[in-house]
Amino acid sequence: MGTVHRIHQFAQAVVDVEKQTTIKLELLSRVDGVGPSDLEEFFESLSPEDSLSIVMEQLELATRVHAESGMPCSINIDNKILLNEPTRAQLLERLTGNTVPMTFEFTEIFPMPPAQLVNPIFGQLRERSVEIALDDFGTGFNGMSLFVDYDFDVIKVDRVLIADIASRTKKAKVLGLICDMIASLGKCHVVEGLDDQETLQILRDLGYSVFQGFYFHRPEPLDDFSAVDIYPHVRGAA
Repeated sequence: MGTVHRIHQFAQAVVDVEKQTTIKLELLSRVDGVGPSDLEEFFESLSPEDSLSIVMEQLELATRVHAESGMPCSINIDNKILLNEPTRAQLLERLTGNTVPMTFEFTEIFPMPPAQLVNPIFGQLRERSVEIALDDFGTGFNGMSLFVDYDFDVIKVDRVLIADIASRTKKAKVLGLICDMIASLGKCHVVEGLDDQETLQILRDLGYSVFQGFYFHRPEPLDDFSAVDIYPHVRGAA
């Protein structure tokens, strides 16, 4: 079985608790025989061409989900696709004329390509109805310069930053400052890994309103996707 054919697509809701609604789905790839702890290593080992093949499949799925439900999707993009000129050109060509709203997430876990290279590409993607998100903020190599140098629309705060927040006052203060900074720069946010009501309330008091995590919705397989009302069971904010 080929590498790409071992991959199955799941989706998880991103919820705005102020609006009490699901605002998008993040498409998540799971791989036969590869556990959650080894997924990053697996995807890092893929060639740019294989990474692009996964993205192309997700683009088709995102288009279908939006056509059937009106729900936009978020897709993870491997940085190597941007660094490789042929795969970068293929991605932009595939999106030429696209009007389906979607989000591309670029992870902080691996170093971002130079800003002078990727910011113009981000602009080309926006012209194709794609917003740009920084994934896993707080875990990687790039630090605060990402806020200044890179033209992201959305900052996704990683779960490591919210862990144990109920018992760590200083951590809560830092997260409050991060929320203020994101807002002052005119960017949107998503807090990842939200698993309980207590943490939700603390983060809401700090100014956060958009979340992703098991408290609202566990990832579901989309192999047999057909429903128009995708996640009617997603819980609203308490």
